[in-house]
Parts: sequence; C-alpha cells; structure tokens
Amino acid sequence: KVQMDTERKTFLDSLQAERTAFMADLQTKKDEWKAAKTDKKAQFCNAAQEMVTKKFDTAISKLEDFQTKTADLITKLNTAGSNTTLAITALDLSKQKLADAKAKLLEIKKLIPVTCDTLTSDVFGQIKLGARDAKNLLKESREALHQAVKEIRSLNGEDQNAATKTNNNNGNNNNGTN
Repeated sequence: KVQMDTERKTFLDSLQAERTAFMADLQTKKDEWKAAKTDKKAQFCNAAQEMVTKKFDTAISKLEDFQTKTADLITKLNTAGSNTTLAITALDLSKQKLADAKAKLLEIKKLIPVTCDTLTSDVFGQIKLGARDAKNLLKESREALHQAVKEIRSLNGEDQNAATKTNNNNGNNNNGTN
C-alpha cells in the first residue's frame, strides 16, 4: 500500500508540474497574442489617422480649389449673358456633397481614439463605415462638379459657335458686298 501511495503521489506531483508548465506556456502565448493584437490596433489607428488627416484633407482641398475655379468660370459666363442655371445647380450640389463629406470626416475624427488601446471592434466598424460614406460623398461631389464643368464647356462651345457664325456672316456679307 505504501508503494501505491508513493506512486500515486509521484503521479499527482508530475501531473501538477505538467499542469503548471502548461498554464505558464498558455499565459506566455496569451501575452504574445495581446501584444500582437495591440500592435495591429496601433497600426490601424495610425493608418486611420493618416487617412483622415492627409488623404481626405488633400481630396477636400483639391475639390474646393476646383469648385472655386468653376464658380469663377460660371460668373464670367453669367456676366457674358449665358444661361448658367444647370452649371450653378450642379456646382451647388457639389458644394453640398463636399460639406456633407466634411461633416462625416469630423465624425470619423471624433471616433478615432487618441490612444489606440481603447479601440474596440465596434469603433473599428464605425470608422470603416464612416470612411466609406465620406469617400462616396467625395465621389458624388466630384461627379456633380464634373457635370458643372461639362455644362460650362457646352456653354463655351455655344458661345464659340455663335462667335464663329457671327464672324462667318460678317465675312460673307463683306465678301458679297465687295
């Protein structure tokens, strides 16, 4: 019986030692996983901040510049007496979509945490969804601006055609009378 108790004690001690070693190994792997997860969170957080501060701001400033130039062209055409209603409507739509994109961008900036430790999957999803919405709004703004430019080009084409016809008529009249 003593031998059996000794074997049992030895077995339980080895089992306990294996369990302790397993738990230590498991804790080490958990710590490594947490560190890797923290690194991934930090990478995403930095990428989100860069996207919001650099990429979207650059796109917004370029669209604003193009909107200003387009507004100047519309003003010139309006002063010349052209009907710029469609171009103005398209430009106003572009400005509205850009304002909506700026508002969405402010929402995204508020969602991005200062320290990336507090980034949760819900916040991550909201940031991705907000970025997609902002991107779509910027695309819509660009398309509306493109429509305004197309309308300006058609008005410029009409003005050039009218000027060419006037010059041709003047030239034909002068040739016919000479």
